[in-house]
Amino acid sequence: MILYAIGAMALLTTAPAPARAEQVLMPGRFQSELVAFAQYNRTAKSDSVGTLFIGSSSIRLWNVKADFASYRPMNHGFGGATVSDVLANYDLLTANYAPQTIIVYVGENDIVQGREADAVATDVITLLSQLRTDFPKARIMYLSMKSSPARWAQRAAFEQANHDILLASILLGGFDYIDVSASLMLTENRPDPDCFRADGIHLSAVGYQRWRKIIDSYLPRAGGPAPIAGKVTQISAQ
Repeated sequence: MILYAIGAMALLTTAPAPARAEQVLMPGRFQSELVAFAQYNRTAKSDSVGTLFIGSSSIRLWNVKADFASYRPMNHGFGGATVSDVLANYDLLTANYAPQTIIVYVGENDIVQGREADAVATDVITLLSQLRTDFPKARIMYLSMKSSPARWAQRAAFEQANHDILLASILLGGFDYIDVSASLMLTENRPDPDCFRADGIHLSAVGYQRWRKIIDSYLPRAGGPAPIAGKVTQISAQ
């Protein structure tokens, strides 16, 4: 339930940060991508990453090094990851970096695989609360789940999960909820096909340009202290 997740986050946001666990590569899904992360982590310096992107293929397919070059980005999006996949590989994805900003997009695949919206929101909040505990000085941004043409049937579930995550942001703070899905919609409240690839799921260059504009408006403020209260950002990128 969403109330359980809010209670868990309240405890984590007030608890001292634990020692970071040793990186462990979980076997199974997306092995080649995770191995590549592990290999890079062995030689990377902790201060080499200013902005850490974590999540599923909407992150993985984004050329963040081109779009956010001045923010020293690291792309740790992988496969068609679910929140469980991210949590299972948490230490590998965060490694020993000290980013100023962490940007998360995940949860969409969980709903497509049949999980209930409130359960997915609970998992997302668990992930965000762990990030807040481990990175007390970072700004943490959660990007709202998008409604795409091929997944329009799940729109209500995406919106319900987004609402629950937004509620946690408002009530607890500790992370910023950023509405990026609205930027992909037409005025008739349908997805703009120009924003999506041929599969009707993943973003096109146009879609990523709209997301980049939203995040560009956020990152200049990212060097400040962690937010005390949640913030909702809705910026027209059209």
